[in-house]
Amino acid sequence: MKLIDTSFSLIPNTLWGKAKEQLYHAIIQNTFSLVGLILESDRNYAGTRPDISVFTKTHIYVLELKLDGSAEAALKQIFEKNYFRPFQTDNRKKVAIGINFSSEKKAIAEYKVEVLEGIKRGKI
Repeated sequence: MKLIDTSFSLIPNTLWGKAKEQLYHAIIQNTFSLVGLILESDRNYAGTRPDISVFTKTHIYVLELKLDGSAEAALKQIFEKNYFRPFQTDNRKKVAIGINFSSEKKAIAEYKVEVLEGIKRGKI
């Protein structure tokens, strides 16, 4: 989260304009790509489309982003829309991350992380 927040802090105010969620999404995608992470952004799976999925040797991270919303709403969406379904047979550990950005501060306002112990939220 510090890496993301630092990236945002380096962007001059004059370049933000009326930034939408897509700009925050693009900055995260580019930041993660530059540090060598393997990721998918807005990948359409059958019936679901996570904002960002990050893949390491040991973990799969699913990120849902909100602008001027709440980290809890973002985390809730991950499970309501079953974003981990495409990865249910993958043995890597799963981590859900909901991030809310503040358009006023141009920063991460809050985030919530939930490590899954198997996929146990009532859906396959």
